[in-house]
Parts: sequence; structure tokens; C-alpha cells
Amino acid sequence: MDDNRIDPAGASHILPLSREDGSLPNPNYVVPALHRGLAVLSLFRRDRPRLSLSEITALLGLPRATAFRLVYTLESLGFLKKSSEDERYDLGTPVLSLGYALLSSMDVIDRAEMPLRRLRDRTGGSVHLARRDGPHVVYLMRFAAPDAMTGNVQVGARLPVHATTLGRALLMDSTEETLAALFGSDAELPAFTRTTARTISELATQLGEDRDRGYVKGRSIYENGLDSMAAPVRDENGDIVAAVSVVGFGLLNRGEAEEADLLAGLLATTEEIGRPALSGV
Repeated sequence: MDDNRIDPAGASHILPLSREDGSLPNPNYVVPALHRGLAVLSLFRRDRPRLSLSEITALLGLPRATAFRLVYTLESLGFLKKSSEDERYDLGTPVLSLGYALLSSMDVIDRAEMPLRRLRDRTGGSVHLARRDGPHVVYLMRFAAPDAMTGNVQVGARLPVHATTLGRALLMDSTEETLAALFGSDAELPAFTRTTARTISELATQLGEDRDRGYVKGRSIYENGLDSMAAPVRDENGDIVAAVSVVGFGLLNRGEAEEADLLAGLLATTEEIGRPALSGV
């Protein structure tokens, strides 16, 4: 393989060459080595925190020599660290520093902590703040309920945007044309439960209902048995910049008054988080 070009069957299937809106950049300006290096880092996840060189090579679909050079460079810069016991790799602390730098650069993070804590205490559910990154939801903050059975998604987790209430809140303003650009007009969306949209048309219908309602609620949308409710956070222009959700088992089985209080708390929280931006502060 020529190391000076992007291999569509290689690193790009791990780290797709697409912007947040789903558009594709000009490949003539993409640096292949940088793209592959970032693809290496993207392989490490909560369910596979440690990888060997052989595993990295196989996952990227690159020649072993190319993968070795990428890993060696990242290790020399501290972004990867190798165990002396089994020669497997873990992420290094510079990756964590970048993550904290990103979070600290987001004004919404500073405004969200106390409102999210109050929402957790008011509802008894686990509360999350997230933003969209292309076809994924990225979790920015989480305050778990005392009940450990309310889900265990962690900060930094990435879930399919079409298959969660948070994701649908983030997509609420999207048209069918926007969705087609993001996923592909003929895309078959992966289903996780019976309520997950499987096509662009089904997702557009769901979003239309969410838009009319002003928020998203559902049972077993991403995980069977788990109830959730989510609403968007908007900036001073009315654009969606983040979303907040409340999640728990049996959350929507408490009766009309309790559900109304849950919704009131959720909407008050999104308004409070967005209030400084809306007031020009």
C-alpha cells in the first residue's frame, strides 16, 4: 500500500472522513499519516482498553510495518504506553489531557453541572449531557442515580445518534434531506430494539413527532426496559448545541403527575443551561 494516500478499506472505516454535518472534506488536503494515527487512538474503547500491535494491525487493515510506525510514533509522544508484561498498549495521559481541554473549552459544561445535579435529585434518574459528533452522540457529563440499575454509560461514550433519546433531541431540527446527507440516502440504520428507526424515512417521522412535542420520550429505544426523556439545549440563535436526558427503569410508569413533573424539571434544566447564551451573557 502507498503510505501517501488514504485507503478506503483501511483506517477510514474506523475513523470516517466526514465532518459533523456528514459532509466529506477534500481528500487532497487530508494528511494520511495523521488520519491513520488518530484512527489508532480511536480503536481504544471502554470495552477494549488495551490492544496489541497485532490487534491494531488487524482492526485498521494496514500492513504490520505501517501500523508499527504509527504505534511507535504515538508511544514516543506519550499518547500510547506499552506494558512491559504483555506488550499490549493503553492510552497515555496526553489523551486524557486533550479530553479535559475540550471539555473546559465548552461554556455549556460550566453552566450544566449544578442544573444537572438538581435534575438528578428531583427525578431520581441518571442525568446526561451530550452533543453530536456526526452520526454519534458523545456524552459530556453524567450524574448517576443512587439506583445502579439506571444504566452505566460513561463520559466520553459514543452511541448511535438515531438510536437514543439524546440523539433524537440533537437531531430534532433535521430535515429528511439533512438526515440523508448525514447517513446516506439509502442507509439502513442499525436497530438495537424494536423501537429503533431502521430507515431515514422512519427516523424523519420520529423526529417530526419529537419536534411537535418539543422533547423526546420513549421506552426501550436503545436498551430494552430503560425509559428515557430528553430535550435540546439551544444557543442564542435557537440552534441546538447540546441535549439533556433523564434515564431510568420504570421512569415513565409513575403516573401522569410524576411524568409532568419530570418533563417540567427537564425543560427547566435545558433552559437554565442555555439561559446565559440566550441572554447574551
